[in-house]
Amino acid sequence: MPKKSIPPWYHSLLSPWAILVSIAAGVLIAVYFKELIPFVAPIGKIYLALLQMCVIPIILTAVTSSLGKLFRQGEVRKIAKRLVVVFTVALLFAGLMGTMTGVLLKPGTNIDDESRTILGQKLAEYESSAPEENMDNANEESGIAYFINTMVPQNIFEALTNGQNLGILFFAALLGVAIGICDSHYSEMTIGIIDNLYDAFSRMIEWFMYGLPLGLACLLAEQISGIGFTVLMATANFILLVYILIFVMLVIYSLIIWRTTNISYLDSLNALKKTMIVAVGTARPMAAIPPALSGLSNELNCDKKSLGLVVPLSFNTVSHGNVLYFALSSTFFAQLYGIELGLEQFIIIVIGSILASFAAAGAPGILAISMIGLVLMPLHLPVAASIILLIVIDPLIDNFLTMVTVYGNCACSALVTHKSKVSSDERTAVLQEVQRKKEEC
Repeated sequence: MPKKSIPPWYHSLLSPWAILVSIAAGVLIAVYFKELIPFVAPIGKIYLALLQMCVIPIILTAVTSSLGKLFRQGEVRKIAKRLVVVFTVALLFAGLMGTMTGVLLKPGTNIDDESRTILGQKLAEYESSAPEENMDNANEESGIAYFINTMVPQNIFEALTNGQNLGILFFAALLGVAIGICDSHYSEMTIGIIDNLYDAFSRMIEWFMYGLPLGLACLLAEQISGIGFTVLMATANFILLVYILIFVMLVIYSLIIWRTTNISYLDSLNALKKTMIVAVGTARPMAAIPPALSGLSNELNCDKKSLGLVVPLSFNTVSHGNVLYFALSSTFFAQLYGIELGLEQFIIIVIGSILASFAAAGAPGILAISMIGLVLMPLHLPVAASIILLIVIDPLIDNFLTMVTVYGNCACSALVTHKSKVSSDERTAVLQEVQRKKEEC
């Protein structure tokens, strides 16, 4: 059956002008029409819920079918080695970028006395108004313990009901391996059915994209309305530095994708345009999985079988944005409290930021931010006050850190799964086999 052509007005909804108008509308509502927030906030929440409604089914079907195919065709070893190397290097790079930017530009030492006073008052105000049980709950379990406990679900149906993405990912991986190693013609049939379900859920996401401009405006209006200008002024240098670093990382990732895919730079940007819009609009990496899979496979010529494993796995566990933010924030707080940083402290910040980002994977709100304690505690920095400050400024930064995470994972996924890389590996394997046979003869 021929595929229906996409109407021109659909593309206009995702044009840069439409998105800019949506962002401007959200800012205007948040600043000048705050009385509308109670009316637009539910619309934004409903739109986000529609996107998230299909995310868990897509994770389950994509990972299961991809691992099943890879195991049946014996390609797991080839993809796994490259995956580990690429993502490890990328996370170390993000940690080093955040740390060195903080060390060189010193955002914590350029803060004046008035800003320090404002920060102290705001921290005291927020600490007295925030429920203490939230802070206690954030520290009940260590980050690594939380990560392990949420990764293995006791009941898969409970994990599906509660949206426990790490647990669902773990179950889908095991199910895919089990289907892949089953020596039966029913395995192929099962994988085909799961593939068809994945295509159906992806089609639903395409329908929901029609409402992106409206949903984006409503989501931004609610998020921006909760930011205080006093905090913005007091932490202006730090926030500006975060934005600059985010921009630099996005440029680097875009160049990696461009060079990896060997298409024009503008085409490589356009291929992931929808993915980036969803990421910055929802601040949820998982919501960007469907457009990322589509853009990488259909427009950037990446291997669809491998993508179905690499993209959901990385989007659920690898957070380039958190690594960058935790590393920069740690150097900021060290400077703010006058702590001298040496080589040992730099290593703690880089490695600790990576571990904290893994621990924060799948953790909600305050619990995710509190994982920076894994970095701050070895540096003997006040954890509670630092977490409070990050919570206050989080609405200004979170959406764009999500964009870094999503784009970073897309760049790494392209490096791992691009068909030119896969073909190169296959040619190398063939040449090695021919050489071996020659030597035997």
